[in-house]
Amino acid sequence: MGQSATSAEMNLEQVFPDDILLEIFRRSEPKTAVRCRALGKVWNEILSEYSFMKENTFATKGKHLNLLLQVGLAAWVYSSDNISMIDCVNGAVIPCQLPIEIDQSGWWSVIGSENGMLCLRYSINGFNSEVLVWNPLLKSLRCLEDPADKLLRQAVIGYAFGFTPRTDQYFIVHVSKRHIRDRFLHCNVYDSAYGEWRHGYIKDQRLKNLGDSSAVYRGKAFWINWVGRQSNIASDIVIFDVVTFEIQKIKISHSPNQDRKLYFQSITVFQDNLCLMGYEISSMGWHTILSKVDIETFNIVPWINFMENRQRKIHCNPSFIIGEDLIRVHERIKSSKRTNLPLSVEVSVSKVNMITHKRNTIYYSSWPYEMCLKSATIVSQGLLIP
Repeated sequence: MGQSATSAEMNLEQVFPDDILLEIFRRSEPKTAVRCRALGKVWNEILSEYSFMKENTFATKGKHLNLLLQVGLAAWVYSSDNISMIDCVNGAVIPCQLPIEIDQSGWWSVIGSENGMLCLRYSINGFNSEVLVWNPLLKSLRCLEDPADKLLRQAVIGYAFGFTPRTDQYFIVHVSKRHIRDRFLHCNVYDSAYGEWRHGYIKDQRLKNLGDSSAVYRGKAFWINWVGRQSNIASDIVIFDVVTFEIQKIKISHSPNQDRKLYFQSITVFQDNLCLMGYEISSMGWHTILSKVDIETFNIVPWINFMENRQRKIHCNPSFIIGEDLIRVHERIKSSKRTNLPLSVEVSVSKVNMITHKRNTIYYSSWPYEMCLKSATIVSQGLLIP
């Protein structure tokens, strides 16, 4: 096959570092002989090359995870952003570079990540924008037109990216309105199985601000609808069916108890459950809260409640749960004891075991004061080709 498949063979030891040793011998273009040694046994089997890559991607899903950090200047300042890929186990920095060249006036943002794929929206020169589906491990990519690039005016913009379970079929969803009071929602869905965008209009559901957090789960795209003057109050979970183009909402109820304030941060999929990640402030301190979202009964039920031994403020950056560990990204401005030294921005990543409460700082870096953390994304390793 092409260069992407060759890269996959070279990187298999990274995907299966301990438990399985894979030796691939190319026999012909569409076929590959695979010998797997595991638990002292040896099997020889002829498999379709891409079929082998897909099955091992699904079998090792969630085992090898990295954290992608995007740090840059404010959105109105012309500057290229820094990108850092961090191993969630030991904090090792993994070499990573965007596959496209972006000049000083360009920009990029993360739409979502799943099965080793990253979906990005970017502009090389700050004017025209495109959508990119990229596998950093295989160094393979697919560039697509951005439906928002053809729209002169937009409001309530939302993007989402995700896969159909245990297949290599993925969806990219874009929804927007011309202005905040528009009665219709402009919807665009890219289906990798057909390789084209589908377009449609549906009646608006009083959407205000969908924000950056999104998820695709069981053929539906999900966002949080934010309201309030600063768009910081989670009002509803927005559900968009990528096939029927139907939209629904789940109301997010807030406790009337002023002593317990719950703040939601993001929507995610954890252990095959759609969840809301957030934190709660009470007289006991700061709690990390993970709530299950039942899309059948439209109920939101608290699931995981974790509070550290050492009280520490939870910032607006979202947290991630990986197995028994809570991954937190901290950002703070550090002032110097010497008045002649400039301020700096510190970004650290800590891992807290939710059973033993043991905390480790696995990553630390600092940048000039003008820089800020723009996004943090969990990226798995996979062998799927965009």
